Amino acid sequence: MFKPSLTLLAALATSTLPLPTAANDYPVGPGCFWRNDSGPTDLILRIPDTLYVESTQADGSLIGGQSYNLRATAASPSHWKCYNRDSDTPVINTLTVDALQPPAVLNATASGGGNRTLPPADKIRQTSVPGIGAAIDWGSRFSGGNADSFDANGPAMAPFVAQQRLRRAHDIGFIPNQFWVVHLVKTGPLEPGRYRLDPGQKQFSSRLSPFAGQISDLWEMGLSAEIVVTGCGTAPTPISPNPVDLGSHDLASFAQGSYTPAVPFTLNLTGCLKPPAGSVLGIYVQLDPAEGSAPLDPDSGLFSLGHGATAQNVGVQMLRADARTPMPLARKERMNTVADGDLALGFNARLAKLADPVKAGKVQAALKFTVTYE
Repeated sequence: MFKPSLTLLAALATSTLPLPTAANDYPVGPGCFWRNDSGPTDLILRIPDTLYVESTQADGSLIGGQSYNLRATAASPSHWKCYNRDSDTPVINTLTVDALQPPAVLNATASGGGNRTLPPADKIRQTSVPGIGAAIDWGSRFSGGNADSFDANGPAMAPFVAQQRLRRAHDIGFIPNQFWVVHLVKTGPLEPGRYRLDPGQKQFSSRLSPFAGQISDLWEMGLSAEIVVTGCGTAPTPISPNPVDLGSHDLASFAQGSYTPAVPFTLNLTGCLKPPAGSVLGIYVQLDPAEGSAPLDPDSGLFSLGHGATAQNVGVQMLRADARTPMPLARKERMNTVADGDLALGFNARLAKLADPVKAGKVQAALKFTVTYE
């Protein structure tokens, strides 16, 4: 007997099932996972206050004379957690922190200045401002001192690698809530002016190699700071006039110990920037004979003629702007205080008879001017 049959076709839909999540929106592991897929992220370390540094501050010293303990900001928090379900068998997580900029080239070996020591030279990286380097210290959290903490293979300053022996569920926490110590280092010349570290130039990044889970790249970090370099720049014509013409003089006009009339000239500084309110920055000038000239009486500003001179028994005396007060040689002398704008420092020079007989001839002498700020 013919028996009708019924063939039933069932369409089976395939799907990828997510890992179950706990009430706090993490997969339950084992492994390392983002909370709500919140990472990776861009971080910015912002120094909130304007930093001031003198243009003549020693290369290799800390900007502002100190380091800065900062919490990062991010467009959105990144929260991650690692789980090890077998508490008797530790697993290894490896964290690699990379420096994204080349090493800064220090022009000098520095003491660090301020109340902190200078970071190791290979940890100081170039920033967006030539002459300023940066190092980031991750601090004690990566010293391996606590259970399940990361243990760095040296100072926890980028670049470095740290490992974690995880025995239990470990909550790393919100990345922006962690504190970093920022060291800004003067690595080379800085002309007076206002500078800003560009947070868009990423300085450091980190990535995790977990024993299991979804995490790889964690974050990239930029730095933001406003830095004012105080002091003055040198004008295109630093000495005016140069050379200083001390005039032509009759030999009969010289008597023992006599001087010729003083001739004024200026040392020209430009683009000066003063320090913050409540601070005063002094301008100091040191004069040193050069090109064959030598000090004769430094306290009275008297020095000898130099290369190319043929006149004999005469020297040159330096005076301050009043044309009466001697300008000493070979030591710093305070001349003024820094104010915003351009500044001309006044000096005078004159010939001085040293002994008899004065012999006619060419007068040639030279000085080196060194300007510092304190």
